[in-house]
Amino acid sequence: MTQNNPPSKKYRSPPHQQKDNATAKAIASLKSALAKEANANRNQEKRENIWDKVIQVATLIFVVLTTIGIFYQAKILNNTDTAMHASAKAAIDSTKAVTSIERPYLFVLPKPSQNISRDGPFPASDKTPTITYSITDLGRVPAIIRATYVDCFVDSTPPSPPRFFPEKVLPSLIAIGINNVGYAPEFGCTFDPPLTLFEWDALKNGTKNIYFVYGLVYEGALDATYISRAIFRIDPFSGKAFPVDATSYNYDRTVSGRVSQGISVPIAVLFN
Repeated sequence: MTQNNPPSKKYRSPPHQQKDNATAKAIASLKSALAKEANANRNQEKRENIWDKVIQVATLIFVVLTTIGIFYQAKILNNTDTAMHASAKAAIDSTKAVTSIERPYLFVLPKPSQNISRDGPFPASDKTPTITYSITDLGRVPAIIRATYVDCFVDSTPPSPPRFFPEKVLPSLIAIGINNVGYAPEFGCTFDPPLTLFEWDALKNGTKNIYFVYGLVYEGALDATYISRAIFRIDPFSGKAFPVDATSYNYDRTVSGRVSQGISVPIAVLFN
């Protein structure tokens, strides 16, 4: 019977053994270096990814905060603008309130220069009565009248729009104290042409009326000019005056500035 002996290891001399060991160490060292480099690259990539995410988050936060800042800044500016407009409006309203309160209010009361008997005889044309009027200051400060306008006529109803004659606007300089009555007989209204017998008959039977229109431009204590006008129906037989409810005739307006200091206040615009 034959016996199989295990193969014997190949014999390597010591120099060859040392060379193999050195090669194995070099390979192991290279593997280790490559592994470290690969690990370093992975760590670098992780750091770069983390940094990119940090930058993205920071950018998002910056955008959000900037948007919020812009929103609140716009809101603050809007509130400021609203507050400024509110303050300006309050100042204007306050000025208007003061101008409306601390002002003269002139009340005109017309009256025929004589009463005519309804049963006649009617006066001749050269005896036609004029319409005089008194002016009372019912306001809180004295008034200085700078211009007057009066017109009187016979008609069935007041014309619309109101008629206007520029030559009847007269410069004036009349001072009226608080609750005092001023008279302007030189500015009384004269019928031109005088009333005819036909017009007297129409007044008697009520088909026509006498109308008296006045306009005043005046100043008070404040830097303002006041313009007012009104219309009355005159009864020449009783001597009474009755206000007429006609919006195109009755008017009161405040203009900033003084007509005596050069501002333009064309009274004609009140009758157009």
